[in-house]
Amino acid sequence: MVIFLRVNFSPSAISTKLLVLQRSLFTFFFILLGLALLAVPAQVECGEKTLRLTVIHVNDTHSNIESASVALLFNKEKTYVKMGGFPRLASKVKSVRLAVKNCLLLHAGDAFQGTPYFIKYKGKADVDLMNMMRFDAMTVGNHEFDRGPEALSLFINQANFPLIAANIDSSNNVHLKDLIAPLVIKKFEGKKVGIIGLDTPVTPMISDPGDDVFFHDPETTAMAAVKVLETMGVNIIIALSHLGYARDIELARAVKGIDLIVGGHSHTLLGDFSAFGLTSKGDYPTRVINQAGEIVYVVQAWARTRAVGVLKVEFNSQGVSTKCHGNTVLLVGTTFKQKNKRGKFSVVNKKKRTEILKIIETSSVIEAVEEEPGLVKKLTPYQLGIDQFRHKKIAKVKKDLWHVRVPDTRHEISNRLMKKGSYLAPIVAKSLLWKIKSAGFKAAMSIQNAGGIRGGIRQGDLTALRVYEILPFENTLYLLELTGKEIKTVLEAAVTRGGAAFPYVAGARYQVDMRRPRGNRVSAVEIKNEKGDWESLNEISVYLVVVNSYLAKGGDGYKALRKSRRYRHDTGFSDTDAFMEYASWLGKLHPPEDTGVVYIR
Repeated sequence: MVIFLRVNFSPSAISTKLLVLQRSLFTFFFILLGLALLAVPAQVECGEKTLRLTVIHVNDTHSNIESASVALLFNKEKTYVKMGGFPRLASKVKSVRLAVKNCLLLHAGDAFQGTPYFIKYKGKADVDLMNMMRFDAMTVGNHEFDRGPEALSLFINQANFPLIAANIDSSNNVHLKDLIAPLVIKKFEGKKVGIIGLDTPVTPMISDPGDDVFFHDPETTAMAAVKVLETMGVNIIIALSHLGYARDIELARAVKGIDLIVGGHSHTLLGDFSAFGLTSKGDYPTRVINQAGEIVYVVQAWARTRAVGVLKVEFNSQGVSTKCHGNTVLLVGTTFKQKNKRGKFSVVNKKKRTEILKIIETSSVIEAVEEEPGLVKKLTPYQLGIDQFRHKKIAKVKKDLWHVRVPDTRHEISNRLMKKGSYLAPIVAKSLLWKIKSAGFKAAMSIQNAGGIRGGIRQGDLTALRVYEILPFENTLYLLELTGKEIKTVLEAAVTRGGAAFPYVAGARYQVDMRRPRGNRVSAVEIKNEKGDWESLNEISVYLVVVNSYLAKGGDGYKALRKSRRYRHDTGFSDTDAFMEYASWLGKLHPPEDTGVVYIR
């Protein structure tokens, strides 16, 4: 049984007379409570026996519908194996459902964006396959707004499962009004399980929800939602969160009454994967004690369908968790490749394959899973539609172009410490500047945000498919006139924000010292002049700067670019096309000798 509660947890859902009280949590909560009591009778339905519930969860799938090749260590040897994909995920979900009685299948947000599947099908391929897997609920992630509210509304209207987010107020938006519920209630053996959706409140800064979709404080919203659920007789409560692992832990500590937080947004791997060469961020589940002394369990399942979380929880008649255990499980195929002495990839021999399969068989955090035939059949027509990207070769990659967002960070797959930062981002930045100069514009430099690049490029043939995977946002190239002082301000704000905002440049170079106070971290900014010589940035000079349209509109906190009005021109050139043209012109791609950033932590 499912109760789909459409109580809007935002002040705009309240009568006009009460809008003046929208910042009063006391008034806000009791209005919500009254609405909930009108919607559902306050009946406590708790059986005497223990409820055993299995929560299967994924997050940040980002249209990674097909499996992808990933490097893992087996017996300390780097081995490439196909990992993830919806058909493999469906097979794992099916096996869990056959083994246990009470299951929830949850998605913690960001199904949108990331591969040509989204570029071509705008989420339809994702929702069709998710419907086949019978998801129970999905929270709305920030990337669900990348194409605006209308694209999200199409996805929701096709979904056979609710999309929930209690801290989103979309009541004034023509496309999303009444489509996003705050929560959903499921019943298992007479016990109610409430699931509250929460999205990151920074979505307006990093995506495009528009001016009439509002995001409220997650903790405040969660407190109100918990109280409403408890009054309705719900004493087992799950927060389905797209806040990120660190923020989920804060939420767990701050809000009384939540039993489990199923998270996303930060692409966090939890558990012990050291034997396979992967670094995790914490335990699965992560155990948190809140301010009331209650135990709250926090989980997340990495990203891109590479893994699935399987958590088994037992609740007593009072809704208190008495047992909780499980694992993040890597989903892999059964074909394994390693480099031979000549540096070429080849399938491992029979003996080594048997050894690898034995390691997998005896591990609780990795599983060899065959693809589910029904999902494969459903996927086939969509695959045919992107073959044009799959087979078009652009250039040769002579050495792996690993990508990290911030310098002095360890790469999650190779485990390499990237002291100078991304190998790929500077090349992308160069491609933008090259494209603009080729079109006759006298641009001085380009800026590329690290988060605009969604992974690295492996050695071998670079295909159009891979380019669309790493640059999936279909940004156009903007030209802006900025003074030297404005450029330094932009760099200062971006390096302080870090993460996805971190700036890589072409036609320029700079030093950043994170030990220094905010506003004084960037120094030694230099611009390459028309003769190819380096010159110090002149604060009063005006420079023509290339950025992608996302940054030009203020994305990732680049507010100074949004406010710039001296000269702004959308060239209409695609960043994806610019990179493909540049890579094709080069013919071969190598890691850069210099990333343009000297980074001091």
